[in-house]
Amino acid sequence: MIEIGKIAVEHREGRSRLVAAVRVPQDAIRVWQQRAARLDAHMKDRYRSEYLDAESRFRLWFEVEEAYADALCPERSDAFLTAILYFAMVSGEDIRCEAPVTDKLLYQIKEYLIPSLCDESKGYRRISVEAEPAPEAEKVAAFVGTGISCGVDSFSTVLLHTKEELPEAFRLTHLTLFNTGAMNFAGYAKDKPLAQWREETKKEFEERIALGKKVAQELDMKFLAVDTNIPDLYQGCFSFSHTFRNLSAVLATQKTWGSYYYASAGEGNLNRVGLTQDSSFYDPLNLMALSLRSLYFYSGGAPYTRLQKTEMIADDPVVQKYLNVCSFHTVNCGRCEKCVRTLAAVDVLGKREAFRTAFPDMSYFENNKWKIMANIAEAREDDFFSYETKQYMERHGIGLSAKSKQYHLLLPFRKVRRWFRKARKENG
Repeated sequence: MIEIGKIAVEHREGRSRLVAAVRVPQDAIRVWQQRAARLDAHMKDRYRSEYLDAESRFRLWFEVEEAYADALCPERSDAFLTAILYFAMVSGEDIRCEAPVTDKLLYQIKEYLIPSLCDESKGYRRISVEAEPAPEAEKVAAFVGTGISCGVDSFSTVLLHTKEELPEAFRLTHLTLFNTGAMNFAGYAKDKPLAQWREETKKEFEERIALGKKVAQELDMKFLAVDTNIPDLYQGCFSFSHTFRNLSAVLATQKTWGSYYYASAGEGNLNRVGLTQDSSFYDPLNLMALSLRSLYFYSGGAPYTRLQKTEMIADDPVVQKYLNVCSFHTVNCGRCEKCVRTLAAVDVLGKREAFRTAFPDMSYFENNKWKIMANIAEAREDDFFSYETKQYMERHGIGLSAKSKQYHLLLPFRKVRRWFRKARKENG
């Protein structure tokens, strides 16, 4: 059984931490490592448990600037239960909380979330949660927030919820950034100690805080960053657990929130539910189950696809300056899959030149556009983002260049060549 102990708030050097001692059995860690390695290739042969003491305990914490100390909630186990929930469901470990859990949250987790995700036919037993239910903790404010990763989903959620026609109770007041695992998420390696990974992640977190504060200042909003050591426990599998991790940071600071928009991924009306799926596929379930009476989670931008969101934000000068979609850097590299995909989208929208500041080096896209656009023209429905761009091109009569058409015509030969290469590799 995973045990979440007493919760305290610690203050030091202008920072405040919400802390709890958590005990994780070694058997749970072994099961987690085995199952998580099937989901995330980065997990294989490199999981470290050096964050644990001799009795398999560690201090799980959430940290904010001291100015936001009143937002922290030591009276409830809500944040810690949510943070560790995915780990517990995958490893099949029950959870016991020493401090109470908000009654509505406990009910929704036990009666909706766990039964929906713990599929015993797939080897995931239905875990139990032992905790005393309690009324919601008293609030100090009712701010409205959303994350500012500076990506397309993030910016579209911001613009949708800063519209003047929105009722004031639903209009954004704060932008947030949580260090729950998105940064340096592929940085683990079996020859790299956790301390080194933490230093690399800290550097990126500080860079993204600086970027988020600039955006918040330009949009006349407040900014709140939450640091946490949740990634030490998981060490991978971020895409499968991001909703639980990020919402735990909101629940850690729950005394300050009235509503929170969790940006949807723009992947259409997907309905895949399960522990082996990206958690964004079943966000409507997660957001309902992890909401409180006076803190409701909304799926920001859920009615819109990724290309629709890109079109929605493409004319905004703040977006044109600060859009950051890169998989690896806080300045867009212009070469990775996400950079190329976004450049292709703004190109077909006729807005690429407006993003010269956000993409200082477009040379890779410009030199390979003929091939990139041909690949988009060949996209199938399961390649959602490229397929959507393909459909937009067809609807608006955007044709391929002569070189792209030539490359496209060679598709049957390229498929045969790929098959031969694969066969040769498999046969040594």
